[in-house]
Amino acid sequence: MPRGSGTPATTSASSEPPIRSGWEASGVGDHPRRPASLTLSDRRRRHILDGDPDSTSGGHRYGTGRPGKTEFPQAWSDETIVQRVLSVAQSPDETPRLQNNGKWYTHGLHDGVDVVAVVHRRDGIVTGYPLPGGRGVRQNPEE
Repeated sequence: MPRGSGTPATTSASSEPPIRSGWEASGVGDHPRRPASLTLSDRRRRHILDGDPDSTSGGHRYGTGRPGKTEFPQAWSDETIVQRVLSVAQSPDETPRLQNNGKWYTHGLHDGVDVVAVVHRRDGIVTGYPLPGGRGVRQNPEE
């Protein structure tokens, strides 16, 4: 067909529906250790945004200043951060990876920021953070 005719020149021979979420990938959708819940508790929300008290863990809101941590862009509100982490956990761009610690590593790109969400089978989302180098992401120096 001539270009611009509205009909594609080639068609896909695959009968597989397109994958819309990494959780739909072969070997993941029916994995026995797949998370039962992809929710974010208030405790884990505080961990992501503020960090754990008396700990170096978490704290990824812009301006938190935790040594060695990445921070989400300054323009992202707490609600935006939470929504991006939930989005990545629930519908990752790539196939989730089961880590040796039994938690799933999920990844997705939002507004030029590579966002990671780590999910536990029973506990739901345990953390979320931006990878270094994304648009507006700050990398705090180590102490």
